Amino acid sequence: MLNQKLVSVSSLYQTSPVETIDEQGFYINISAIIETAEDPIGLLRSLQGIEDYFDRRRPHFHAARTMDIDIISIEEIELDAGPLIVPHPRSSLRLFVLLPTYEIASELAVKLASPEALQFLRVLEVGESIVAKLDAEVQEITRISDASL
Repeated sequence: MLNQKLVSVSSLYQTSPVETIDEQGFYINISAIIETAEDPIGLLRSLQGIEDYFDRRRPHFHAARTMDIDIISIEEIELDAGPLIVPHPRSSLRLFVLLPTYEIASELAVKLASPEALQFLRVLEVGESIVAKLDAEVQEITRISDASL
């Protein structure tokens, strides 16, 4: 059981898979900020328990999956503890991590982003999303390049 407090959750983002070797559909991504008393490895095990509950399978690296919960950052901690590396080593180039994170923790997203990805936190490209207030209505706008949705 997770000993946690949910602080903030981003909007849903529909994104294409990255770094795959097999055919996969689009994913739904979010970022969340939690407060927890668990140590990093305990938190990782708890999150993997949630994935297992939802029947997460890991047949090979980057295989299609029903759920994938990653720990991207833990305050100012840098950690390389075998199964857990914080900050997440591939988050700096992954817009499906950076854009939802930017929505709820812009300073963190800017800090995590590589110089190449940083520009996309301001400039929308295919696969990127924004949340805008237009005519007193909040709208989420997602641009998806694959017409096979």
